[in-house]
Amino acid sequence: MDGLLERRYDLVINLQTGVRTENLDEPLLKKMRRAGVFKLAFGVESADSSLLAKHGKPLDLNSVAHTVAMARRLGFVVYGFFIIGLPGETDESFARTMDFVKGCRFHVANFCLAIPFPGTDLYKMVEQGGRFLIDTTRTIPSGFYDGRVFFEYGAMDSVTVQNRYQRAYKEFYTFSRRLRALATIRSLSELRWLWQAWRSVNYGRRYS
Repeated sequence: MDGLLERRYDLVINLQTGVRTENLDEPLLKKMRRAGVFKLAFGVESADSSLLAKHGKPLDLNSVAHTVAMARRLGFVVYGFFIIGLPGETDESFARTMDFVKGCRFHVANFCLAIPFPGTDLYKMVEQGGRFLIDTTRTIPSGFYDGRVFFEYGAMDSVTVQNRYQRAYKEFYTFSRRLRALATIRSLSELRWLWQAWRSVNYGRRYS
Protein backbone atom coordinates (compact mmCIF):
# COMPACT_ATOMS: atom_id res chain seq x y z
CA MET A 1 0.00 0.00 0.00
CA ASP A 2 2.85 2.37 0.82
CA GLY A 3 4.42 1.71 -2.59
CA LEU A 4 1.15 2.40 -4.41
CA LEU A 5 0.69 5.65 -2.50
CA GLU A 6 4.27 6.79 -3.13
CA ARG A 7 3.87 6.26 -6.88
CA ARG A 8 0.47 7.96 -6.91
CA TYR A 9 -1.13 5.37 -9.16
CA ASP A 10 -4.74 6.03 -10.06
CA LEU A 11 -6.06 2.53 -9.37
CA VAL A 12 -9.35 0.83 -8.57
CA ILE A 13 -8.43 -2.35 -6.69
CA ASN A 14 -10.77 -5.28 -6.09
CA LEU A 15 -9.65 -7.68 -3.32
CA GLN A 16 -12.64 -9.96 -3.80
CA THR A 17 -10.48 -13.09 -3.58
CA GLY A 18 -10.38 -12.72 0.18
CA VAL A 19 -8.57 -10.96 3.04
CA ARG A 20 -7.97 -12.26 6.57
CA THR A 21 -9.91 -10.13 9.04
CA GLU A 22 -7.35 -10.60 11.84
CA ASN A 23 -4.69 -8.88 9.70
CA LEU A 24 -6.65 -5.64 9.40
CA ASP A 25 -6.98 -2.59 11.63
CA GLU A 26 -8.36 0.88 11.01
CA PRO A 27 -5.05 2.57 10.00
CA LEU A 28 -4.37 -0.16 7.42
CA LEU A 29 -7.91 -0.01 6.06
CA LYS A 30 -7.66 3.76 5.66
CA LYS A 31 -4.36 3.35 3.83
CA MET A 32 -5.93 0.75 1.54
CA ARG A 33 -8.74 3.15 0.69
CA ARG A 34 -6.24 5.89 -0.18
CA ALA A 35 -4.32 3.44 -2.39
CA GLY A 36 -7.45 2.64 -4.41
CA VAL A 37 -8.90 -0.50 -2.81
CA PHE A 38 -12.70 -0.34 -3.03
CA LYS A 39 -13.80 -3.93 -2.38
CA LEU A 40 -12.91 -6.48 0.32
CA ALA A 41 -14.05 -10.07 0.77
CA PHE A 42 -13.83 -12.10 3.95
CA GLY A 43 -13.94 -15.90 4.05
CA VAL A 44 -16.06 -16.73 7.08
CA GLU A 45 -17.48 -20.11 5.91
CA SER A 46 -19.76 -20.61 8.94
CA ALA A 47 -20.91 -18.82 12.07
CA ASP A 48 -20.79 -22.04 14.10
CA SER A 49 -17.52 -21.97 16.08
CA SER A 50 -17.54 -25.72 16.71
CA LEU A 51 -17.99 -26.42 12.98
CA LEU A 52 -15.14 -24.06 12.12
CA ALA A 53 -12.89 -25.78 14.65
CA LYS A 54 -13.78 -29.19 13.24
CA HIS A 55 -12.57 -28.09 9.83
CA GLY A 56 -9.39 -26.41 11.02
CA LYS A 57 -10.46 -22.78 10.79
CA PRO A 58 -10.38 -21.09 14.21
CA LEU A 59 -12.00 -17.70 13.76
CA ASP A 60 -13.10 -14.99 16.18
CA LEU A 61 -16.58 -14.21 14.86
CA ASN A 62 -16.88 -11.09 17.03
CA SER A 63 -13.69 -9.79 15.44
CA VAL A 64 -15.07 -10.55 11.98
CA ALA A 65 -18.26 -8.60 12.72
CA HIS A 66 -16.21 -5.67 14.05
CA THR A 67 -13.95 -5.62 10.95
CA VAL A 68 -16.91 -5.80 8.57
CA ALA A 69 -18.60 -2.88 10.33
CA MET A 70 -15.38 -0.87 10.24
CA ALA A 71 -14.84 -1.58 6.54
CA ARG A 72 -18.39 -0.52 5.71
CA ARG A 73 -17.97 2.68 7.72
CA LEU A 74 -14.82 3.50 5.75
CA GLY A 75 -16.63 3.09 2.45
CA PHE A 76 -15.57 -0.37 1.25
CA VAL A 77 -17.88 -2.73 -0.62
CA VAL A 78 -17.81 -5.82 1.60
CA TYR A 79 -18.33 -9.41 0.46
CA GLY A 80 -18.71 -12.45 2.69
CA PHE A 81 -17.94 -16.04 1.65
CA PHE A 82 -19.79 -18.93 3.27
CA ILE A 83 -19.80 -22.71 2.70
CA ILE A 84 -22.97 -24.78 2.82
CA GLY A 85 -22.84 -28.52 3.48
CA LEU A 86 -19.68 -29.00 5.54
CA PRO A 87 -19.75 -32.28 7.51
CA GLY A 88 -21.24 -31.58 10.92
CA GLU A 89 -23.52 -28.78 9.72
CA THR A 90 -26.95 -28.87 11.37
CA ASP A 91 -30.15 -26.87 11.02
CA GLU A 92 -29.06 -24.92 14.11
CA SER A 93 -25.59 -24.10 12.75
CA PHE A 94 -27.09 -23.10 9.40
CA ALA A 95 -29.55 -20.78 11.18
CA ARG A 96 -26.67 -19.26 13.19
CA THR A 97 -24.77 -18.59 9.99
CA MET A 98 -27.75 -16.89 8.36
CA ASP A 99 -28.31 -14.70 11.44
CA PHE A 100 -24.65 -13.71 11.30
CA VAL A 101 -24.73 -12.92 7.57
CA LYS A 102 -27.78 -10.70 7.94
CA GLY A 103 -26.49 -9.05 11.11
CA CYS A 104 -23.14 -8.12 9.55
CA ARG A 105 -24.88 -6.40 6.63
CA PHE A 106 -22.54 -7.62 3.92
CA HIS A 107 -23.16 -5.90 0.62
CA VAL A 108 -22.87 -9.27 -1.11
CA ALA A 109 -22.90 -12.77 0.38
CA ASN A 110 -21.55 -15.70 -1.63
CA PHE A 111 -22.78 -19.13 -0.57
CA CYS A 112 -20.76 -22.04 -1.96
CA LEU A 113 -21.43 -25.74 -1.74
CA ALA A 114 -18.61 -27.69 -0.12
CA ILE A 115 -16.39 -29.50 -2.64
CA PRO A 116 -14.09 -32.32 -1.46
CA PHE A 117 -11.02 -31.71 -3.60
CA PRO A 118 -8.51 -34.60 -3.72
CA GLY A 119 -5.77 -34.33 -1.11
CA THR A 120 -7.81 -32.23 1.31
CA ASP A 121 -9.01 -33.25 4.77
CA LEU A 122 -12.58 -32.90 3.53
CA TYR A 123 -11.91 -35.40 0.74
CA LYS A 124 -10.48 -37.87 3.27
CA MET A 125 -13.51 -37.42 5.53
CA VAL A 126 -15.93 -38.22 2.70
CA GLU A 127 -13.75 -41.09 1.50
CA GLN A 128 -13.79 -42.68 4.96
CA GLY A 129 -17.28 -41.89 6.21
CA GLY A 130 -19.42 -40.56 3.40
CA ARG A 131 -20.41 -41.00 -0.22
CA PHE A 132 -19.26 -39.08 -3.31
CA LEU A 133 -22.06 -37.99 -5.63
CA ILE A 134 -19.72 -36.35 -8.15
CA ASP A 135 -16.19 -37.39 -9.07
CA THR A 136 -14.00 -34.48 -7.98
CA THR A 137 -10.80 -36.10 -9.23
CA ARG A 138 -11.75 -34.89 -12.71
CA THR A 139 -12.27 -31.36 -14.04
CA ILE A 140 -15.16 -29.45 -12.44
CA PRO A 141 -15.94 -26.69 -14.97
CA SER A 142 -19.07 -25.53 -13.16
CA GLY A 143 -17.22 -24.42 -10.01
CA PHE A 144 -18.77 -23.59 -6.66
CA TYR A 145 -22.00 -21.98 -7.84
CA ASP A 146 -23.58 -24.67 -9.99
CA GLY A 147 -26.01 -25.67 -7.24
CA ARG A 148 -24.85 -29.30 -7.20
CA VAL A 149 -24.20 -31.27 -4.03
CA PHE A 150 -20.92 -33.15 -4.35
CA PHE A 151 -21.20 -35.64 -1.49
CA GLU A 152 -23.29 -36.98 1.38
CA TYR A 153 -21.89 -37.48 4.85
CA GLY A 154 -23.48 -39.03 7.91
CA ALA A 155 -27.10 -38.05 8.34
CA MET A 156 -26.70 -35.03 6.02
CA ASP A 157 -28.27 -35.97 2.70
CA SER A 158 -28.15 -34.11 -0.62
CA VAL A 159 -31.76 -32.88 -0.38
CA THR A 160 -31.08 -31.16 2.94
CA VAL A 161 -27.89 -29.51 1.69
CA GLN A 162 -29.50 -28.39 -1.57
CA ASN A 163 -32.44 -26.86 0.28
CA ARG A 164 -30.13 -24.97 2.64
CA TYR A 165 -28.15 -23.63 -0.33
CA GLN A 166 -31.26 -22.28 -2.01
CA ARG A 167 -32.67 -20.94 1.27
CA ALA A 168 -29.42 -19.08 1.99
CA TYR A 169 -29.66 -17.03 -1.20
CA LYS A 170 -33.38 -16.47 -0.94
CA GLU A 171 -33.26 -15.44 2.72
CA PHE A 172 -30.35 -13.05 2.27
CA TYR A 173 -31.26 -11.47 -1.04
CA THR A 174 -34.40 -9.55 -0.26
CA PHE A 175 -35.46 -7.07 -2.92
CA SER A 176 -33.62 -4.20 -1.22
CA ARG A 177 -30.42 -6.26 -0.85
CA ARG A 178 -30.58 -7.20 -4.54
CA LEU A 179 -30.70 -3.53 -5.45
CA ARG A 180 -27.75 -2.77 -3.15
CA ALA A 181 -25.77 -5.66 -4.66
CA LEU A 182 -26.42 -4.35 -8.18
CA ALA A 183 -25.25 -0.91 -7.08
CA THR A 184 -21.81 -2.31 -6.20
CA ILE A 185 -21.11 -3.67 -9.70
CA ARG A 186 -18.18 -2.08 -11.52
CA SER A 187 -17.75 -4.42 -14.51
CA LEU A 188 -19.56 -6.68 -16.95
CA SER A 189 -17.80 -9.74 -15.48
CA GLU A 190 -19.31 -9.00 -12.06
CA LEU A 191 -22.76 -8.61 -13.57
CA ARG A 192 -22.30 -11.90 -15.44
CA TRP A 193 -21.30 -13.66 -12.20
CA LEU A 194 -24.35 -12.38 -10.30
CA TRP A 195 -26.62 -13.49 -13.14
CA GLN A 196 -25.12 -16.99 -13.14
CA ALA A 197 -25.40 -17.27 -9.35
CA TRP A 198 -29.04 -16.16 -9.47
CA ARG A 199 -29.82 -18.73 -12.17
CA SER A 200 -28.13 -21.54 -10.22
CA VAL A 201 -30.36 -20.84 -7.23
CA ASN A 202 -33.61 -20.35 -9.09
CA TYR A 203 -33.20 -22.81 -11.95
CA GLY A 204 -30.40 -25.10 -10.77
CA ARG A 205 -30.64 -28.79 -10.02
CA ARG A 206 -33.29 -29.81 -7.54
CA TYR A 207 -33.24 -32.94 -5.44
CA SER A 208 -36.79 -32.95 -4.15
